[in-house]
Amino acid sequence: MKILFLAANPLDVVTQLRIDEEFREITQSIRMSAHSYQVEIVPELAVRDKDLQTALLRHKPDIVHFSGHCDPTGEIMLEDETGNRKVVNTEAISDLFRILKHNIRLVVLNACYAKEQAQALTETVDFAIGVSAAIEDKAARIFASRFYHLLALGCPLEEAFELAINQLAIEGIAVTEAPELMKRDGANASEFRIVEPSRFSAEVESRPREVAAEEQKSRSMVFLLWLLISITTSLIADVARRFLSSDSRWPDVATIVAQAALIILATIAALLFTTSMIRPASLLVEKAAKLGGRVKKPKLTLLLSVMALIIASALWLSLPALARYYNERGIDFQYRERPDLARVRQSYQQAVRLNPSYAQAHYNLATVYEGLQPEKAMEEYLLAIRCDSNIYPAYNNLARLWLIRGKDDDYTRALDLLSQAEDLSPQDENTQYSINKNLGWANYALKRYSVAEIYLRRAISMRSEDGAASAHCLLAYVLKEQGKEGVYDECFKCVSLAPGEKDVEVLWVSDAQECLKGDSK
Repeated sequence: MKILFLAANPLDVVTQLRIDEEFREITQSIRMSAHSYQVEIVPELAVRDKDLQTALLRHKPDIVHFSGHCDPTGEIMLEDETGNRKVVNTEAISDLFRILKHNIRLVVLNACYAKEQAQALTETVDFAIGVSAAIEDKAARIFASRFYHLLALGCPLEEAFELAINQLAIEGIAVTEAPELMKRDGANASEFRIVEPSRFSAEVESRPREVAAEEQKSRSMVFLLWLLISITTSLIADVARRFLSSDSRWPDVATIVAQAALIILATIAALLFTTSMIRPASLLVEKAAKLGGRVKKPKLTLLLSVMALIIASALWLSLPALARYYNERGIDFQYRERPDLARVRQSYQQAVRLNPSYAQAHYNLATVYEGLQPEKAMEEYLLAIRCDSNIYPAYNNLARLWLIRGKDDDYTRALDLLSQAEDLSPQDENTQYSINKNLGWANYALKRYSVAEIYLRRAISMRSEDGAASAHCLLAYVLKEQGKEGVYDECFKCVSLAPGEKDVEVLWVSDAQECLKGDSK
């Protein structure tokens, strides 16, 4: 049941009413009742003559309550544009309710001298309440709050009215002329209620099970739609974020916050849906369903929601395939005769955004970063290893970057990574050579010269005389530190094999050249 609370308190009337207090007391009294969730009260304050039709059309109330003033002839006072009184004659009000009755069953005129207007309204409305003389503001407030409290408890209209009058006597308030309840011919005030403990109106009490089943279905539909919409929105937000190419982190942060809220909403919806199936009459379920609103065209709405979820799920599940596409495109750009490094980097970046656990894409992106942004390359190699612990080239390349940087415990960390890569037993000969060479390098940096020599000689043995310049350069350092022979030969091979080999450090070749000059002298 919806109660429309209309109020007018013109400035030029001597007696100013506590209308705000009346509304507060009525609202609280309804909330304190057992069936308050079945009653809605809507305020329209400082009502002007132009507002009446709009308010009745917009809200379509079951009960209209007017709090304000009437003149001694029984005509209601509204407000004009300046806030002063605007008297509306009885016939106009009666005609308005005749035209816009809709489902109005009761009109309460909580104002002095309103009996004549109330009596006129019963020609159209089933029940009306008015007082024939003056009534104190306090008495009017007590009557109204008690009356609506009793109605919201489930009392019949006649009983609620009589108990509200009795409450005035209990509180010792003398009322010369008490409010009167008037009825349209044929209306029964002893049967009319605004709430039903069964939650069914008289028209559907003959089939309560069917109505209960329909209401349960409607509530369950609301929660199911919450669940579907929150999941669908979360998936779409995640897909959209991954396709954003901005380097800014705000899309990630915003999506994380939004998805957290959506996950909470989905969890609540799932719990409410389950509860609505187990305990359909739960007060929590009814209030939540009311908050969510009624579903218009439920079958069509559910069908569209399921279709949207299917499309969003398909897009989300296709992200790994799309990531592979961008990775392959990056490889194509990278190994062309004239590589387009900008598009290479963009392709690999898009691949890892679409699938953050794509180890190969992280590895490929790291190889692009190595030349200009070694720190970023290290990050990508670490991500590749976390995504796939068997990607041994990433171990080797990351170890090499740490060896080149040579800070703090970089050598120890590199040695540990290379040992893990060696344990994976790579079959590729070039990788085996590189791992052994880097193991020799790490051990040399840690002054483990005898171990370093073993790994470097093993690396050299894996290749012919060509292509092992780095290992020869490092072996020259190791032999020199141990005071062994063969330093000159290793320096010669370092210098002679260095041209065209990518992983030879410029410093190694320079030192080898100095060594050869010294020995020649």
